[in-house]
Amino acid sequence: MTTTENLIETHRIEFVKELFNNDALYYYCMVERRDESKIDKLLTINRLDDFWDKVRNFTKNVYSDHAIHRWQCLAELREIQLDLQQNYYYDNNKNEILKKGA
Repeated sequence: MTTTENLIETHRIEFVKELFNNDALYYYCMVERRDESKIDKLLTINRLDDFWDKVRNFTKNVYSDHAIHRWQCLAELREIQLDLQQNYYYDNNKNEILKKGA
């Protein structure tokens, strides 16, 4: 089971629906003020195919374990959002989030 599928299974449909297009949810994930710049950079990524390459480029001069951990948490959330946008859709009739082409 992928991380996105796990999120869909374990969270309320309303929360997952909000992740589709609502970038403001990231700012609720801010633990410290420095997270804002990390979030701004992650929101510039719009495709999954080179997602982790771009994250590596953003973090090439990051050496603190704490900072790397924050980058990882926020990047995984952005990856899930992009996966939702590109590979899933919300079915109003069933009130479910379904995978495209399935």
